[in-house]
Formats: sequence, structure tokens, C-alpha cells
Amino acid sequence: MHSLHSFWKTIFEVIKMAKAGMRRPSPEEPHGTESNHKTKFPKNDAPPVPEIQGKAKHGHEKAGRIN
Repeated sequence: MHSLHSFWKTIFEVIKMAKAGMRRPSPEEPHGTESNHKTKFPKNDAPPVPEIQGKAKHGHEKAGRIN
């Protein structure tokens, strides 16, 4: 029974280890998109461009001007 306990302890240590040259971050540390950075560019105040309608949208010819 003692050898089984030491076996699982060794397996757990291997799983916990990082690959060579890489660090294993703590799960409690913020990572990925969990940072608190704000965007630095202003909001776009320009109105949206009207979407092409009908045949011009679904055909292969170049679309004409929107009236």
C-alpha cells in the first residue's frame, strides 16, 4: 500500500512539472484576457456605411453607386 501512495505522489509531481525551459504559472495569477487594461483609442463617432442591397450584393458584377 505504501508503494502505491509513493507511485501516485510521483505521478502528481510529474504532472505538476513544466516542460523544459517553460515555467508553470500559478492558477491563482491572472492570465490571458483577465488583465485590467483599458483600450487607448477613442470611440468611432462616424455613422455606419449603408449596406449594398439586392442584386448588387449577390451578383459577380461590380456594384454601381448607391443613390
